[in-house]
Amino acid sequence: MINKAGLDLIKESEGLRLKAYLDTNGILTIGYGHTSDVFYKVEKGSVIVPEFAEKLLVHDLIEAELTLKAHYPDWEKLNANQYAALVSFVYNRGGLKLSAGKDTSLLLSLKAGNFEMAAKELDKWVYDQKKQKLPGLVTRRLKEKTLFLKEV
Repeated sequence: MINKAGLDLIKESEGLRLKAYLDTNGILTIGYGHTSDVFYKVEKGSVIVPEFAEKLLVHDLIEAELTLKAHYPDWEKLNANQYAALVSFVYNRGGLKLSAGKDTSLLLSLKAGNFEMAAKELDKWVYDQKKQKLPGLVTRRLKEKTLFLKEV
């Protein structure tokens, strides 16, 4: 389970929006960065209450944690801060693999046990789908990297 530092990082980075909005990629989003899935479909004009935003967050965190564990079977070797930072990354990115099905350099570094290199790899994931560098992602990755490298 993600620790408080990771949860706080996600909440701060995503922000809470109770009315549906388009994210930087034009995807309808609500709450703490929730996009449509079978649990809750975000529609134009959707409005939620803070308590439901928390439920969506928990739902999305479970998915992020399952994704991390599926792609990185040695996840138990991570300390609590490394785990939390990677869950935040997966929560934001939606996965640890590229769409082409190849492992990312980040995942390859983790699998090789090179955690210092894995932390550096986070710096590469600061672009939207249009290949534009986003200041918010630069800030988020720095926070994730800092948490990842922080001793427990």
